Amino acid sequence: MSEQVAPEDELELVKTGAPAGLLALTRDRALVRDAIGRIGSRESSTAAARGAQMTPAQAELILRGDQTALRLAARSLMDEPGSTLTAGSPRAEVESRDGATPAGLDPGEKAAARESQREATAVLTGALRFSEMTLLTVDGVLRGLASLPGRKLCLLLSDGFLVGKGTSEERTGLLRQVTDAATRSGAVVYALDARGLVPVGAD
Repeated sequence: MSEQVAPEDELELVKTGAPAGLLALTRDRALVRDAIGRIGSRESSTAAARGAQMTPAQAELILRGDQTALRLAARSLMDEPGSTLTAGSPRAEVESRDGATPAGLDPGEKAAARESQREATAVLTGALRFSEMTLLTVDGVLRGLASLPGRKLCLLLSDGFLVGKGTSEERTGLLRQVTDAATRSGAVVYALDARGLVPVGAD
């Protein structure tokens, strides 16, 4: 850090989800290092939801209308031990009568497809909630930099997030909002994939 940051540069540390910055603008490098060391890791924003086999990326494909992804998810549900979504089951017969699902499927497959669509909505909604929180935090930081003179850089450490492009839950407008905030504040945003970082002290 000392090699990349000039002595006169001020640093602020902000964590998404925190009610306020973890560290206000300061030139004290020791305080910055200490604050960084106190940041804990969190579950990946693109990991599967707890208790669900579907990942947010798969959910996004399904809600985008990808029929192959939907069929694969439906087949996975049907193959689960003890599944009630089998051809001829009462649940399959009832659920397959309604809903927009791929043509040419038997009742069990149609019911499983509907269940997969419901699961995709829940999984993607959870992932987008984290994405929205992250983007709004970045937007707030950038707008807060607008009144400061000199060069302004924002380093975003993230393991990635979805915006639900092409789905009814799309959040691409937030990306445009962040771009606008960066332009108005004269700041440059650099993104760094946290999955490629080695923790301090790791072998």
